[in-house]
Amino acid sequence: MVKRKQRRVLRYVEEGSLMKLKYFLRKHKDLELNFTQGKKHRSPLHIACSHGDDAVLRLLLKHGADPLQTDRNGDTPLHLAAKRALKHGKRGTRPSLVCDP
Repeated sequence: MVKRKQRRVLRYVEEGSLMKLKYFLRKHKDLELNFTQGKKHRSPLHIACSHGDDAVLRLLLKHGADPLQTDRNGDTPLHLAAKRALKHGKRGTRPSLVCDP
């Protein structure tokens, strides 16, 4: 069950509200960020990466979010960021680094 403070973190991440999230995490330094929610069991970092929000994901990492945490499908936040980049045609990766699933 996701607690009230965790729901607020999720809302700020989903909205991309960097300043609100920054203030909230400063105020609640002991808040655990590696919780999961929903059917896909995704963490706030998973959500930030799937939305492509670099500033929010950096803030979450700075406050202890685990980049190796997996969701229900076994995907880490990096997997979701890579999938998003490929879906939206981001350039800058070498073809030799991209593998077919």
